[in-house]
Amino acid sequence: MNLPPSENINLDAARLNEQGPSSTQQNQALQQAAQTEVTRSETTNAGNIANMQEIAMRAAERARTEDLKGAQLIDYYTSTLQDATNTGQHRRELAEFTAQYPDAIRRLIS
Repeated sequence: MNLPPSENINLDAARLNEQGPSSTQQNQALQQAAQTEVTRSETTNAGNIANMQEIAMRAAERARTEDLKGAQLIDYYTSTLQDATNTGQHRRELAEFTAQYPDAIRRLIS
């Protein structure tokens, strides 16, 4: 800040005034601080949403995995029982016999 020469000027006060920020700079700093806070809160919210999505996806994957494991166990036990009792072979033979002799099954059922 250039001041007109005068004997009554406090040079120390003038130097301090020159070193301080102008009102425009102060306004810009305040606006930047406010914008930074808005950005931080948006980023935090986006991070929270992303975390919730990740938790939901993991829970869905875990449920699908458990359902898949359950279905695999059912298939395994079914095939094991069929192998142990030869049910699959007998079922096919029974179907072929029924196709050839439909009246024979009616006699067995009644």
